[in-house]
Amino acid sequence: APNASGRVNILILGSDYRAGRGFRTDVIMLLSINTANQSVTLTSFPRDLYVSIPGIGMERINTAQEYGGFALTTATFQQNFGVTPNYYVMTNFDGFKGIIDTLGGIDVEAATTLKDTCSVRSQEDGMGYCTVPAGTYHMDGEMALWYVRSRHSSSDFDRTRRAQEVITAVFKKIVSEDGIN
Repeated sequence: APNASGRVNILILGSDYRAGRGFRTDVIMLLSINTANQSVTLTSFPRDLYVSIPGIGMERINTAQEYGGFALTTATFQQNFGVTPNYYVMTNFDGFKGIIDTLGGIDVEAATTLKDTCSVRSQEDGMGYCTVPAGTYHMDGEMALWYVRSRHSSSDFDRTRRAQEVITAVFKKIVSEDGIN
């Protein structure tokens, strides 16, 4: 349901959850749907962005979920950005791969070429590297996870852009005829 301004805000969280180790949210995006003018915006928040977390103090934004679940994450967004998430979606590595594999893979529009170390057997070049060239590249869940998480040859800003590229590809696939079976 839209809020008073005609917006529906959906918080998209990618968790690094592993049993016995807790978790933090490595991917934090706000998908805002404006029902009045039928537009959509996707805003990424760097995981290491320091914000005021209610009851905790100044801390990285990716710790809010760990400290207090969705209630605290929502309060953090309200306090720091004046935005109230109406809904949320959170997935871990396996869930992320499963979503993409269920869709039959996705076609990612890569802004730049990425070459980095990897262990994706189907894509690895025999020397321990995978490459995604700039342009449209079809990915299964395992490759998409590597693409989003790759960090040795690029910056956190590059990771954020790649995460946006993957989320955009997922939404395009979902709303296409191929995504709705």
